Amino acid sequence: MTPTQPPRAPPVRTDEQLVAEFYARLTKQQLDWADADNDDRVTKNEYMDGQVRLAQLNGRPLDATSFESHWTTIDPTGKGWVDEAELREGLEKMLPVRVGHLDANYAERLRTKQA
Repeated sequence: MTPTQPPRAPPVRTDEQLVAEFYARLTKQQLDWADADNDDRVTKNEYMDGQVRLAQLNGRPLDATSFESHWTTIDPTGKGWVDEAELREGLEKMLPVRVGHLDANYAERLRTKQA
């Protein structure tokens, strides 16, 4: 019999890596969802159509004003389309994400408050 090796722990990723991975996944999902003609860029019409579909799927009311505001953030130059890098920049502006850490006693403080 050969001895089995203990499972390896996954490599530790920094907060910056975790945030970058989140934005990469989010951008890919948005690009896949909105890029109807698969030309690796999203036009304003494609973005708006995608937002309407998402609102309908989630049972949310259509909010054209918010959709327009989001598009203005994503395409600040007003050229009418964005590539993957520009889409990511816009998403980072609209959805600022940070990773935080709780101190070691946080869970214990929560437990004592609930008791």
